[in-house]
Amino acid sequence: MSMLEQELKLLADNAEVLEAILNSALIRRAGICTGTHGPERFHAIYYDTSNLILEQKKYSLRAREEGERMVAAFKLPGSIVDGLSQRVEYEVELQGWLKTPDDLPESELKQQVLTILDPDAELVHRVEVDMQRTIRMLEAAGSHIELVADRGIIKGSHGEYTLYELELELKQGEVGPVLSLGQQIAEEFGLTPSRMTKHEIGLTLCN
Repeated sequence: MSMLEQELKLLADNAEVLEAILNSALIRRAGICTGTHGPERFHAIYYDTSNLILEQKKYSLRAREEGERMVAAFKLPGSIVDGLSQRVEYEVELQGWLKTPDDLPESELKQQVLTILDPDAELVHRVEVDMQRTIRMLEAAGSHIELVADRGIIKGSHGEYTLYELELELKQGEVGPVLSLGQQIAEEFGLTPSRMTKHEIGLTLCN
């Protein structure tokens, strides 16, 4: 299944800032529509081939443990402007980590991957992301928004980076309320828009 992923990514200085946001009156006023989740470990591996075909074409292929679930995501080239990331994403549930594209279950995601990679191509671990994630499901001005607080480590072959990030992802409705709520949070808590996705941060640690 494919979808247009639209999310605002904001960087915080430390975990205390994220915790303050999650418990703030600003978030309570936005309205929690379906409860809260976490903190929960999200552990992800971003794959590529040895000759870096996906990186060259600006695609990303990820397998991620989300609590007791494992999910693959394949993301097409997109953009991130003032923290707003927009790109087409395919997702499918997995039974385990990947060794080749042929390990993917039959799906639209697999069909997309196989337009670029051979089914038996060896997949190498390019970037590893290990996060503690807390989620609030919000409703603001008629839009449903998934607010995610991530704190953890991004690892590449030449180092690692500690990330404190707030994401506001549009789940239903218009993107305007996402931008408005994000601006209010950024102003109140001193957050800055992210210029890179977690995958892109990891790639800078590889090159």
